Amino acid sequence: MLHTPVGRVRAAGLVEGVSALILFFIAMPLKYLSGMPELGKEVVYWVGAAHGALFMGYAGVTFVAWGPTRRPERP
Repeated sequence: MLHTPVGRVRAAGLVEGVSALILFFIAMPLKYLSGMPELGKEVVYWVGAAHGALFMGYAGVTFVAWGPTRRPERP
């Protein structure tokens, strides 16, 4: 799966998708529905930061997989 550019994009997308699901279905309900808003704020902060970093990694992997021949040339 990690031997081709498409495989690397798929793997990064899978990890990013799982982080989004953790953020939406675990961290956010913990913040708003648990009755422990201080703990929820901390969890959302750290899970959100990890999600953001993973998204940036996904964007980077996708850009690299795009290939040097498709990037616009600078004048």
